[in-house]
Amino acid sequence: MYVEWIELENVMCFEKARLDFSLDGKMLKWNLLLGENGTGKSTILKLIAFLLMRDKYHYHLMPDPLRIVRDGTSDAVATLGVKTRIEGKWRSCHIEYVVNKLQGGSFKESFEATPRKVYNTLYDSPPFVVGYGATRLMTKETSVARDDTRVETLFIEGKSLEPIEEWLKNLAWKGYKEQTSQEERYRMVTELMSDIIPGVTFKEVNADGEAVFSTPYGYTRFADMSRGYQDVLTWVCDLLRKLLEFAGPRSNIFKIPGVVLVEEIALHLHPSWQRKVISYVRNNFPELQFIATTHSPLAAQSVDRGELVILDRIRKPNRKRDTVNVNRLDIVPKAMTVDQILTSPFFGLDSPSAIETNEKMEQFYSLKRKIVQREASPAEEKEYENLREYLDRIKEAPGMTNRERDLFNLMQDMLVEMGRSDMVDRPTLAQLKRKLDDLGE
Repeated sequence: MYVEWIELENVMCFEKARLDFSLDGKMLKWNLLLGENGTGKSTILKLIAFLLMRDKYHYHLMPDPLRIVRDGTSDAVATLGVKTRIEGKWRSCHIEYVVNKLQGGSFKESFEATPRKVYNTLYDSPPFVVGYGATRLMTKETSVARDDTRVETLFIEGKSLEPIEEWLKNLAWKGYKEQTSQEERYRMVTELMSDIIPGVTFKEVNADGEAVFSTPYGYTRFADMSRGYQDVLTWVCDLLRKLLEFAGPRSNIFKIPGVVLVEEIALHLHPSWQRKVISYVRNNFPELQFIATTHSPLAAQSVDRGELVILDRIRKPNRKRDTVNVNRLDIVPKAMTVDQILTSPFFGLDSPSAIETNEKMEQFYSLKRKIVQREASPAEEKEYENLREYLDRIKEAPGMTNRERDLFNLMQDMLVEMGRSDMVDRPTLAQLKRKLDDLGE
């Protein structure tokens, strides 16, 4: 089963929005959502998960449906288009969820789908759907396995995932005792775990039932590893566990179609890992459709054409309620530098430089223009010289990379050595005035 599209009307920050999970008629298995805080990234993930759960789980996941109704409106409508395989053929279905405010603060909700045959098949044989909220910690206790537990952390703050140590221990024991495919699965799982983080490999589950990893600093228990290590290992191992449970003893877990929803996929990761986590997941789970959120430009840089979705806040005049537009950009982030991504519509920054440095550079060039136009006051000329000394001291220079900035500084030094200080980008006040006087003659 895969998600084809979602439509939201009067749902929280969305007045009316539609997101298609395809490009040029081809379904996209990777979809990375970017946007300011409060632009509805988590809302989209939650509603996809909610609509794909059986209605008997709805109250547990969303006890107060009125919370999704947009302020100032009375009806919220969320509609999800999915396709699922029935009798060897892919069939499409749409599921609609409506919340209506009634007088007195009560509400009415409805849950419908068309065509009904596809809907009934979808819920008689629940699809593989898992979701991970931004808090991805493990508990020490196992819980009752239900369909909705696969997405609980998206909805319930502080909800923990089940421990991986007990699962790994049981998987290893079954493989040893039964000499079945479980042994092969245990080996496959541990190999995948060893590929997640560079330089970190799985060693064993020790006699105390603790997962132990080999790191550059020696053997380390999972519980003693850094938060970044724990975060990515926890949700990837949990995904493997749920795939194995869903598939049964004989199915190939890497051929199971399904949907994985992940909030802040690069959370707590070092920049070098942020570049690699999506590629790792994409390569190891090729049949799963991932819909994830991030604030990381490095994660954004690792996706391909059309896989970035921008959620833009649209400010409305006259104190009307703002809304959010959803746009899938037909560009190739992999071909862009991080600085280009930061200053693109993805993040909307004016400059990749620090705010203070950027302001000082703008002020410097503004004063330089005034001096050239002979409109600067003595105080402004003094400020120009102070800013020039500051920028020279921190070696701030134009350019997208360190190589470009170093080249710029080298050219400036060469001009000075050649006696052409008048041509440097940031001349002293005396040099600039002398150049102006020469031009005047």
